[in-house]
Amino acid sequence: MLELGKKCTGDELIMYANLHFRFWCGSTAPIALPNFMCISGSVLKARHCQRYLIGMSSMGKLEEECKGVADFYDCAAPFVEKDCGQEARSIFTISIVSHGCLLANANFEKDMELLREINSTGKLTMKKAKEFIKNEIVGNAEELSENEKIDPNANCTEAMSDKAINCFLPITDKIQDFSLANAVPIGLPLFNVSGDEISSLCQEYEEVNKNCITKEIQENCAALRIVTFADEILGATCGEMREQPKFTKRIDCIWRQVLKNTPCLSFVQGEIDPIATTSAKCQGMPEFLDCVMRDVIHCGNAAFEFLMEMVDGFGCPLKEPDESIWVNSSIFEEVISSTTSADEGFPTLRSNETKNLNLSSDVPSIDQSFTPIMSEIFETTTLENVDFQMDSNEDRDYEDISKENPGNNEYEEEKDRFKGIKFKDEEIPVPPSFEAKSTERFLATNGLENVELDMQPVTIFNPNCTEEARNRSRTCIAPLMKTWIEIREQRPELKDITFPLFKYTRTELLELCDGYANTFLCAGFESIESCLNDKLVRFAQDHLGYMCSPNNIGNFLRHYDCILEIEMGTPKCREFIKGTLRNDTHKCRGINAYRSCLKARLLEQCTREAIQEFDQSVLQFGCSI
Repeated sequence: MLELGKKCTGDELIMYANLHFRFWCGSTAPIALPNFMCISGSVLKARHCQRYLIGMSSMGKLEEECKGVADFYDCAAPFVEKDCGQEARSIFTISIVSHGCLLANANFEKDMELLREINSTGKLTMKKAKEFIKNEIVGNAEELSENEKIDPNANCTEAMSDKAINCFLPITDKIQDFSLANAVPIGLPLFNVSGDEISSLCQEYEEVNKNCITKEIQENCAALRIVTFADEILGATCGEMREQPKFTKRIDCIWRQVLKNTPCLSFVQGEIDPIATTSAKCQGMPEFLDCVMRDVIHCGNAAFEFLMEMVDGFGCPLKEPDESIWVNSSIFEEVISSTTSADEGFPTLRSNETKNLNLSSDVPSIDQSFTPIMSEIFETTTLENVDFQMDSNEDRDYEDISKENPGNNEYEEEKDRFKGIKFKDEEIPVPPSFEAKSTERFLATNGLENVELDMQPVTIFNPNCTEEARNRSRTCIAPLMKTWIEIREQRPELKDITFPLFKYTRTELLELCDGYANTFLCAGFESIESCLNDKLVRFAQDHLGYMCSPNNIGNFLRHYDCILEIEMGTPKCREFIKGTLRNDTHKCRGINAYRSCLKARLLEQCTREAIQEFDQSVLQFGCSI
């Protein structure tokens, strides 16, 4: 077989088999396979991490196979290390990288050192691997008859089973109570349950897993129906809650939007049944998601993705959504979540007023419902009580200025004038009181005080960059800046890099490009183009203008993974760009030395086009080569 593999390296089937099995069954088998069962068990327990791997493996398409793998690794690796130890985590890391997938947050050099150390003993050879598999794996395997069925709970004793039931019963009872509390029973997990209630339920679920369920029960009783039922309902949801700071607002927004279109709920009428078959509990679920997509998308793309992950965790296979509905809606997220105040309470079907709720009224035609038109969204999205400032402290400016200027009501009038406005005819009014000071403080209060962006009004070289155009551009860039800030907060190492363009994961890069596209949708191309001399506008343009351009992003991404892999593998080059991101006079320091350090490996392992993409990014950043 080995000889055949060498002769037929171009055969897709052989390449596929080699890609999937060479690490576990090749020369590294003697150290990989002994760790396999523990790694596998640990990953299976971390069910919420598996949502990143949804989809079919595409033979010959490595990019598709690696989709979500980096996020899966970041989620699962801590569990593997905790359950199985550091060596197992290294094995886990190397197995993924050897498959061809990049891991931005892995210490690959340290993990490879483990292999090199073991290999120096002569232990990792194909001959030794064959002997190991033959004697230790195949030789010790028990024979199974053809008719023998493996019971996943075979080692789950009655005492373990009783303990698991007692641990999870209060949670599963609450889940069913939530379902039955609706005036009309709905077979959708956690439907109409507020974000605060879900947060409380997740705390209880995590407490049970941490302090009630023993390791013995985890290993032997994971297939008990009460355990899998709790995991199906809460696994992905609670995992998402830990990672999403706006979880509560997001889930509340989802249910608000669903309740606006109650006919869609006719697809998922029925009670949540712990013993229901997959076909029974998932009946009507795809149609329901299609029906509510256009409403839920107003809460943001991430909200609809979360709803799909919740349903997928419930065990319902889903088709990929029509991405034409994804209308770069992140600019609406905070707006939508703020349109219902805390005083209004959470909209609910749990009331006598809705006992006669008719879910059989005309359900909107799916074909008609899901042809999104941006202009319609602009016309129908009401932004009541939303001030167009970049941070929540903006009201203090109005109060302070009013105190400093008694008798001058200009600012209060300006503030009131923008209440209840609508996006319409592509016009986004911005209060003239939105001054540079606001943006400066916004960056400073979010940990960017060392990013020296000159926020004073700039000289308007282009006469078309009016104060209104500049304010509009800055307001529309705010969501992009928030995304950038959140990424930096999650990855502190980015704060010490002056040229971070090749430090983002593919997921982070696409998220930034999504925000960059939103900026143009929000402000309009003319406003951005006319105000390129504004430091905040130019900051976004310098960082993302080349790689996120519709004309360049496809080609850039074709080379990005290779550049990223080289960058990760040469930490010495990174020394040239260490420092705090500063203004124009400092930001280019070290970039040419950084490029020279990487160039030889880029030529050797990537392509000349990769260097060209790298160079174009540097030029767009505002540095010469």
